[in-house]
Amino acid sequence: MSSRSPQMSLKVRKEVLQKIKQQVRLYLGDEPPGLRRYALAYKKDIERMRWKTSNESELFAQMAQARVIVGGDFHAYSQAQRVHLRHLRQLLPQHKVVLAVECIESRYQKFLDEFMAGTLSEKAFLQKVQWSKSWGFSWEHYKPLFELLRSHGGYCLALNKKTPATYQGLRARDHHAVQVIKKALKKCPTDKIYVIYGDLHVAQKHLPSLIQKQLGRKPAVVSLYLNPEKVYFQLLKKNKVEQVRILRFQENQFCQIESPPWVKWQSYLLFLEETLDLALEEEGRDYSEHIATLLQIMSSDFAVKISTDVSVASFSDNDFLDVLHEKLQKEHFVLARRLIESDISFFEPQTQRAYLARGTVNYAAHLAGLVFHSRVSKEKSLQRVFPQDFEKVIWHEAVAFFLSKAINPHRKAMSMGDLKKQLAAFSPRDHGERALKLALDQKMKELLRSYSMDADRDESRHKMRLREVDYYNASRILGAMLGEKIHQLMKTGRLSREQLLEWIKMDMDLTNFDKIYIQILRELDRLEPVESELSASGREN
Repeated sequence: MSSRSPQMSLKVRKEVLQKIKQQVRLYLGDEPPGLRRYALAYKKDIERMRWKTSNESELFAQMAQARVIVGGDFHAYSQAQRVHLRHLRQLLPQHKVVLAVECIESRYQKFLDEFMAGTLSEKAFLQKVQWSKSWGFSWEHYKPLFELLRSHGGYCLALNKKTPATYQGLRARDHHAVQVIKKALKKCPTDKIYVIYGDLHVAQKHLPSLIQKQLGRKPAVVSLYLNPEKVYFQLLKKNKVEQVRILRFQENQFCQIESPPWVKWQSYLLFLEETLDLALEEEGRDYSEHIATLLQIMSSDFAVKISTDVSVASFSDNDFLDVLHEKLQKEHFVLARRLIESDISFFEPQTQRAYLARGTVNYAAHLAGLVFHSRVSKEKSLQRVFPQDFEKVIWHEAVAFFLSKAINPHRKAMSMGDLKKQLAAFSPRDHGERALKLALDQKMKELLRSYSMDADRDESRHKMRLREVDYYNASRILGAMLGEKIHQLMKTGRLSREQLLEWIKMDMDLTNFDKIYIQILRELDRLEPVESELSASGREN
């Protein structure tokens, strides 16, 4: 990374975050003064606390001793709910736990009891508690929490009470929740209560202090702040985002970093666009602004200038194929159509149009990576001839996967199980087996060629009846693996940003690209730490 790059990237990321928040405000309107006043307590907590590096062992040791755990929730972001799901999975085998949630109003406790007991169906439950109207965020994000508690015979509390979005109204909501918790503490004197409530309510002045007054013992309440922005940027400045996940202020106040702040806010923006825009007019969402924002981050990271304007279509854009049909040659159009049918995002250089297969942050970041690489390398066409161009597509996917991790550093390549499910869904005839076999075949070929062994005979490949889409699916598998490898080498400083940029700029239409690709693989293998170094690093940690 160049000497000016960290500061510049930090600045750009803050600007991007602010831009996304401004777009959220366009949907929600100005922040009510009462909410702004209520949020000050959270802001002061984060700013005054001097966080120290901690770990899961310390966190769970305190959770094991606590009577009440208060965890923050960013409602539109599924990763927030998954964090609590992981904590509950660790607590439940050894402790009796009551799950207390904001997402259901207390007046619906009866229906929640019936649902947990299995006497009320999921559909009827959602209707009775007016989930869509009273809460509105995705039920699928919260459903695993209830299922987990039910599987352990646990009890759930409905904590919410509708109040005005004034300071007094929000405080009244806190007091109501505390009274519900107080009754549960008396009813279940040996149980822990795990509270999942909106981020701002986790401020010490709010729910934790009110609950503590009822208990009168310390440390009876453990607070868990989730993904606070200031802490994330402090870690980013020190280049410790990926090394540090859990921090600690006092023995009962923890902070957990699971994702960059712009990821959670973009998930909220996508949620608002889906629920509000589609309710107003039956049109698809325009993802072009999102991709342009991500391209801005990538351009900043590599200090290169490219156009960030891009026309992005999604699965809901019915006229996208018509546009491509009009502008592309027949074989190019056929490939684009097959990629769409196979749930594969792509960028078409001739028309400068992109297709986003799914409206998620990782998919959007990956597509932005494809656009960035295509523009930096001056790619001329989406069309490739297989098997000759297989390595070009793998490299394209590898660069895109690596770049997507600049947006979400915690993104992981899919597991083999996830890959099989996804490939099976879009390749029902062979359950994705062709792509998986092709990926394994290519990996063996790469290994042999990396060690200068004969790998020209592709007998296993010739036995399969392969389509272009099979090559693209296999390239996604191999590209993710290679992109993760590049990320790890960059993170440890073994691969320079300058060297990687030189490779990214490389013309993929070179006739000897497959040989250049193998040279890159050899260089990456050379940069990897040997086993003795990994062992020493493990002992140090």
